[in-house]
Amino acid sequence: MDNNRLSALLAKKMAGEATPEEQHALQEYLQSNADDRFLAEMLHTFWAAGAKSSESPPLDADARFLQILQKASRPETRPWTAFISRRVVAAAAVFLLGFMALRFWPGLMKNGQKEAHVNEIVIQRGAKSKITLPDGTQVWLNSDSKLVYPDVFNDTLREVTLEGEGYFIVAKNPAHPFVLHTSEIDIHVIGTVFNVKSYAEEDAVETTLLQGSIAVEKRNTNDAARIMLRPHEKLVIRKKAGMSSSATGIPEDRKLMPSEKISDITPLLSVTRLSQLVPDSTRTETSWVYGRLVFEGDHFYELALKMERWYDKKITIRDEKIAQYRFTGMLENETLEEALHALQLTASFRFRIDGNHVYIDKP
Repeated sequence: MDNNRLSALLAKKMAGEATPEEQHALQEYLQSNADDRFLAEMLHTFWAAGAKSSESPPLDADARFLQILQKASRPETRPWTAFISRRVVAAAAVFLLGFMALRFWPGLMKNGQKEAHVNEIVIQRGAKSKITLPDGTQVWLNSDSKLVYPDVFNDTLREVTLEGEGYFIVAKNPAHPFVLHTSEIDIHVIGTVFNVKSYAEEDAVETTLLQGSIAVEKRNTNDAARIMLRPHEKLVIRKKAGMSSSATGIPEDRKLMPSEKISDITPLLSVTRLSQLVPDSTRTETSWVYGRLVFEGDHFYELALKMERWYDKKITIRDEKIAQYRFTGMLENETLEEALHALQLTASFRFRIDGNHVYIDKP
């Protein structure tokens, strides 16, 4: 039996993990190999002594083992140990390292090894950023967003958490699914391209799939209902009640769920089909990745939220009627003042910029 095999069997036995077959094989071998049997006895002595000590490894563990070797090899104690082969003594050092790792591993993990580091990327208002995750996934983060992810993903899942808006190109790895958590939904992915918008101050969470497939699951529910999206479909989840299940707009073949009605899962869901003829650079949902702010029929109060993040300014609309104005257009390189003047071409209002605050009033 070679050293590696013997070391593994002894380690398993002392750790209480050896199978009956392995214990039998070890016993038979030691009965016919006196040198290795003596070594096993010494290591057992070391192991047993350590078990009586505290959970933390002794500082002089190596010295203690050497003392055991020296004591065992004294002629007056065991005269026949003078014939211990060099192979046995050399193997003792190998065994010692393995045994110490097994015996004191929990303590070393607790006291010496650092936990996986968690990264938190925060994008301020008026800014955007692109990052690459440890698995190669590319993420564009919109302004006023935060992404949390580990330095190293675990052996089963690739999990990240998003607050705000992000555009993801997920690296394909079927053996390790990608899961994106937001405040309202979890998105299960293998490899795909999608956009998610989940701002705390907005009353809806939006998921737009561009390539591949994803399963979206509402959080904090009592079942595991999921909605599958196909390319160029957009899912909107409202945070407030207000629509019956018959008006959700989700076709039956889109739902992967038990027999419960959709109204049992969420107050309001809708899935819409997006045109494939519109390029992503001018699509409302993804234009921000290309440095454009596209809006189609947005109420002024909705557009104001987007412009606050876009320009890092606080916008206050002080008239309810003006807040309900609707706008369609695109902003790219305009300053805030230029953007407001452009909006004035289609709606009547006046504005005043005071430092970081913008006030919208009646004309």
